[in-house]
Amino acid sequence: MDKTLKKLIIANIIVFLFAAAFIVYAYLVGGKEGYVCDFYSFTGLYCPGCGGSRAVISLFKLDIISSVKYNIAVPFGIFVYVYYNVRGIIAAVKKDREYFNKEKYMLCVAAVIILILNCIVKNLLLVVFNIGF
Repeated sequence: MDKTLKKLIIANIIVFLFAAAFIVYAYLVGGKEGYVCDFYSFTGLYCPGCGGSRAVISLFKLDIISSVKYNIAVPFGIFVYVYYNVRGIIAAVKKDREYFNKEKYMLCVAAVIILILNCIVKNLLLVVFNIGF
């Protein structure tokens, strides 16, 4: 097996284990709805990550609409993660070294922008129209 492919597989196993540990932690601390955000508890406003654990839990239940409602950056981030991993595995199998040297961060930048816009829109809806999520 190619070294690059081995590294990619090991990195994915580590990410999966951390994600599984996070889900278990969220269930243990906050039950099926996830834990309450400290920033939200202190300020009454949503942080960029608010709704993230509920979004992940909704995705595990295959409820994509609720996941997007809780935090749109989570399903988008998972899409980006899967997309880059599938492309990376294909490139490693084909021994395409150029793939690993190309600029491939535009979707990651888009995810950060989506995260920030999600936070701004949710807080505007909360403060101006008293609509909470």
